[in-house]
Formats: sequence, structure tokens, C-alpha cells
Amino acid sequence: MQVYGPQRPFYEIPDRLRNRPLDIIAIGSLVMERVIRVSRWPEPGGQNTVEVLSIVDTSGGCATNVSCFAGRVGGKASIVSAIGDGQYTNQVRAELAYAGVDTSLLTVHPGREGSLIIIMTDPSGDWGVLEYTDPELRIKVEDLPTVDVFARTKFLHVDGFSYVSAGEKAPVLEAIERSRQAGCLLSVDASVPAAKAEPEFLRILFHQADIVFANQNEALVATQAPTVEAAVTALQTMGPQVAVLKLGRDGSYVITPKKSSLVPAYEVDVVDTVAAGDAYIGVMLVSLCRGLPLMEAAIRGSAAGALACLGAGSLSHRFSPADIQALLERGPKKLRDDRF
Repeated sequence: MQVYGPQRPFYEIPDRLRNRPLDIIAIGSLVMERVIRVSRWPEPGGQNTVEVLSIVDTSGGCATNVSCFAGRVGGKASIVSAIGDGQYTNQVRAELAYAGVDTSLLTVHPGREGSLIIIMTDPSGDWGVLEYTDPELRIKVEDLPTVDVFARTKFLHVDGFSYVSAGEKAPVLEAIERSRQAGCLLSVDASVPAAKAEPEFLRILFHQADIVFANQNEALVATQAPTVEAAVTALQTMGPQVAVLKLGRDGSYVITPKKSSLVPAYEVDVVDTVAAGDAYIGVMLVSLCRGLPLMEAAIRGSAAGALACLGAGSLSHRFSPADIQALLERGPKKLRDDRF
């Protein structure tokens, strides 16, 4: 496996897309997050008392995160999702507005409170989720943008919850069909729930995509490979022009049909790791839209993923392009290629 060096994986978006005004349409989940940081995980049994260190309300959902992170670094992003107008809505709308995300493609359901997830985190940065998803707030085919809207867009990004908790398979497939008619590129992110509940559909999406993102477990499911090394090889022949294998503190691998290279991680004082992968995706896709080389785009994505870990939940740490640049100048963790 090739280490990051002179012979780097190569990819660039087609010239025909460069003048399209919208960088990303993200389809998928949109929720309010309540992040509860605890001193330790509760033990089995009743009447357990665990100290709460902090409570933070923020916004989240993978499509929301990708579009907001893209917007924060100057990208032009829009989101396709369903939203209420109740108590779990204002926080999300404020975050989308702060990032400059176009909300004209949201479907608003009056009288619905919205969706809420409660994230418990511990001092190590580990986390677990309690989820309340309003069953009325699901993406439907009739909510999708027209082909003309996609014709102004470079990427359709499908998040891993778009066909699990945020919607069904049919709207996702129809969005892909319309985006392909319009000549868009397709970016697909896996998720642990999608890998567990819909592994075959995840494989279908990976075969169709131009760029895919997955962590170690998701990659093993998508490729049906016995080892991570075998998954890397499988991704090279699966169809995507670029695959990003996210390995957390160990960095990530950028994989093209001919080469693969390690992208180092950046060390920060982690609050939690929620949405680190979404920050990577949003910043990497915008960087590609701006014409940056593939590996430079991935390195910027890696730095953004680290910065996302400085806040509670998905979007509470509002880092800027200047913050990314400062972290890049400080340098990554020592690069190593002994994982496999």
C-alpha cells in the first residue's frame, strides 16, 4: 500500500461542472442535537447516578452537517430534507443560516415539532445516541428538486441516513436519477445504521457513486471483504473514482483505481468525535469544487475533521478557513503506514 508521497492518487472534477453555481446538494437527515457530557457511562442496573458535566444544544444530521461545513469554508450548499416548525426547529434553522446554506429545498411540515437526538459523550470522546425521529418528517419523491435544479449543481451528496431514518430508498434513487440526467457527480457516505439495516442498498450506491466515504466497519460491509486491506483493494475495482476510508486517529486512506495514499490525522484536544467525518466530507468536496488537487483536498478535509472534535456534538465549534490553515501549518500527527 502506497504511503503519501510523490506518486499521489489523482482526481479532478470535470471542466463542464466548474461554472455551476451550487457546489453540493445534500440529501438526508436534519435534527436538533442535545449533547449531554457525562463523567462516565452508566452501569447496568437501576438507580444509577452519573454526573452530568455539561449540556449543549446544537444542530446535526449528516446532510445538515455536510452542507453547513461546506458553507463555513465558502462553499455553496443546499439541503434536501424535511423539517417541522416546532421547538426542535429554530436551532437548526439558525445554524443553516449562519453557514449560508440554501434552505429553499427543505420541505416544511407545519405543526410538527421536529426531530431530536440526545447524544451522550464521555471524557474520552466516545458517544452514543438516543434518537427521536418524527415519522412525518421523512423525505418523499415529491419533495425532490427538479432536473433543472440539479443542472446548476456539481455534487449530489447522499448521506447514510437518507434511506434509513430520514427517508426511503425510492426518493434516494429518484434523486440520483435526476442528478445523473443533469450531469452531476454523486458522493455517497455510509453510516453504521445503513450498513447494518441496508447493506445491499449501500453496495448499490457505492457501485454508482463517483466518490464514497466509509469508516472501517462500513467499508467491510460495503465490499464484503474479510480485512481492511482487502476492502481497499475491493474499493479500487468497485466503481468509484475516489474512495475515502476514514480511520479516526489513524488518519484516512484516499483510494483511486490505480493508487492509495495515507492522509494523516491532526491532533487536537477532543471533546467528542461527533460529525468529524461530515466535516471531512464537506470541506473535501468544496476543495475539489475549487480545483484543489485530490490529496490537498483530503488533507484539508482531515484538518476540518479534527477541528469538528473541539465542540460538543456536530456543529457547536464554528471553525473557519483560517482555523484550518493554522492547523495545517502546525502539522499533522507523525505519518505512518503500518496499519495493515
